[in-house]
Amino acid sequence: MTRSLRLSDLPDATRAEVREIHGHPMFRSRMLALGITPRSPVRVLRRMPMGGPIEIEVRGTRLALRLSDAGRITVTVRA
Repeated sequence: MTRSLRLSDLPDATRAEVREIHGHPMFRSRMLALGITPRSPVRVLRRMPMGGPIEIEVRGTRLALRLSDAGRITVTVRA
């Protein structure tokens, strides 16, 4: 069973797979340059308080993303 949700809604320490990147072409290009590509594994490591950025791990690299940017990335979680 799989379910899709936004990266910003992914619970901490849950592993998922990037499905789609939505938004302006320049935004999508930036995410691809950072290694956030369709079918790449991703995991939320921690969240900053009061709607701050989230720290994710993708392809062995840790990145910080604005919550609004993470909301443009759809991921699939396998149960």
